[in-house]
Amino acid sequence: TGAGITLTVTAVDAYGNTVSVPSFTWTTSVGRVDVASDGRTASFFAGDMGGSGKITVSGGGQSKDIPVSVTESSLPLSRQATSATSLLFLVVAILAIAASVFMFVRYRDTRRELEEMRKGGSGEK
Repeated sequence: TGAGITLTVTAVDAYGNTVSVPSFTWTTSVGRVDVASDGRTASFFAGDMGGSGKITVSGGGQSKDIPVSVTESSLPLSRQATSATSLLFLVVAILAIAASVFMFVRYRDTRRELEEMRKGGSGEK
């Protein structure tokens, strides 16, 4: 849950040449990391809680830390909604239903009156 991003690691030597590393290990102190089957790609998911931490990628005797900061705005809307917000939505829904019923009843009554007028039974004396 929360915001996510895909990360890919490439191992290079001191001269910037790509080198083969049999496997990588991914860890995180905040959120969650789902590693792809190739081990080189991982998806980071921020989670429901804000905070700071790091993602660590290790392989070939080397390790690299990636600083991560998850802000409150990354929280899903369902977690941000308060009971007051929920109550407001409920009241609006009830008012919309009541207005629909009222309009239907008015329409039905007006239609009956028009039908009676057409038949000449408007009740005028």
